[in-house]
Amino acid sequence: MRYSNSNNNSSNNSKYLIIGNGKLAKHIVHYFQLLDVPIRTWSRGEEGREKISLIDKARGVETVLILINDSEIESFIKKNSFLVDKTLIHFSGAIFTDLAYGAHPLMTFGEVLYTLDFYQKIPFVTDFKGLTFQELFPEFSNPSYPIDPAQKAYYHALCGIAGNFTSILWQKCFSEFKTKFSIERETLFPYMEAIFKNLMMNPEKALTGPFERKDFSTISKHLQALKNNDFLDIYKAFLKMTFKENEFIDNAEVKFGDEKYENS
Repeated sequence: MRYSNSNNNSSNNSKYLIIGNGKLAKHIVHYFQLLDVPIRTWSRGEEGREKISLIDKARGVETVLILINDSEIESFIKKNSFLVDKTLIHFSGAIFTDLAYGAHPLMTFGEVLYTLDFYQKIPFVTDFKGLTFQELFPEFSNPSYPIDPAQKAYYHALCGIAGNFTSILWQKCFSEFKTKFSIERETLFPYMEAIFKNLMMNPEKALTGPFERKDFSTISKHLQALKNNDFLDIYKAFLKMTFKENEFIDNAEVKFGDEKYENS
């Protein structure tokens, strides 16, 4: 059941129960603490270690936040059917279920906790149908954007591309600069900061270097240097996304797998 009329008060006057102990759960707990909103927390480890059952923790709360693996959300709710009289909210960006509302924070969460001001600026993407974000979290002042549930997987894929793919590329650069050139990652920080500043200020004009100049002679040298490198195919994929065949100029030759495009 996705709607709750529960007005019961718990012994510590907590409206919310947060289930999970991963990075996101720890950030959400910290956010509530910064707002001085009383909460309860529970994870599978507590039940075995402290003999505190989920039934006991859920007694009297109105809203249950489920911050566990996406693939386990629906089965967890069905297994714990006593939760159906609560307002259930999951934080997955990819799935939609009639068993719970969805509220996905458009942010990356690491080991370092954020400030209250930062948390309050995080946008949340919610299901287009059902309660609004303000109705789900009246204590939060975050911006929110409802989307069609049918588009959630695509939305989340874009988040992965922008976030995880960017991190993978920088991890590769950090590692290669260190092992090949003995250059520490901190040396690259000003370069990284400038890239993201340019993206925020003018994303359409953010490309620089040979990609911006269409310097295919230099690009060809890059491809040769990346031969036998795991990132060769990634470089080629970005070339295909950026340029068209008829843009190859200056008699430059650029190979894509078994094909090659050459301006004669």
